[in-house]
Amino acid sequence: MAKGLCSKHYNRMRRKGSTDGIRKNAAQPCLVNGCDRPRAGFGRCDTHYRQEYRPRKPTVHKGRLCSHCGDGIPEQRNARAVFCSARCKRLDRVATGAAQAATRRNYFKRLYGLTVEQVEQMALTGCAICRTTDWNGRHARPHIDHCHETGRVRGVLCSECNTGLGKFKDNPNLLRRAVEYLTA
Repeated sequence: MAKGLCSKHYNRMRRKGSTDGIRKNAAQPCLVNGCDRPRAGFGRCDTHYRQEYRPRKPTVHKGRLCSHCGDGIPEQRNARAVFCSARCKRLDRVATGAAQAATRRNYFKRLYGLTVEQVEQMALTGCAICRTTDWNGRHARPHIDHCHETGRVRGVLCSECNTGLGKFKDNPNLLRRAVEYLTA
């Protein structure tokens, strides 16, 4: 807080000279010859400012067709629009698999900090316990094994090995006792 003002009012004070919504040069006319409207930006009124500094892009939608459904793209849509509606865009992403690929990519990145390529590279080596590359089970894919306390990724496991470790609650002492039991 500068000069006892919040950031919004402080910035307004710097730009306009006061904290009310009135512009510094509002009383002065537009710099364009023959225009007597009050100044807005760069010494011009709103209309002349938009004409010079923010020109509108031409809309070229005549004859453009939606990439998904084949209907015409409405004129109100963006000039670069490829779909006639947000619904068509969603349906196209689902149909082409782009949505699934993005979901998978974001899933690995968010939970484990891995890229899809890193996961695929780990899967080529096989299960970290039984060394199988036969990813059977419900989803037919490798499971990312990680420490539930630290989040550190240990490797990939097949469905059976992942379930087995889960049943032993990732406890090394329980696993040692199980090994002793099996070897006795």
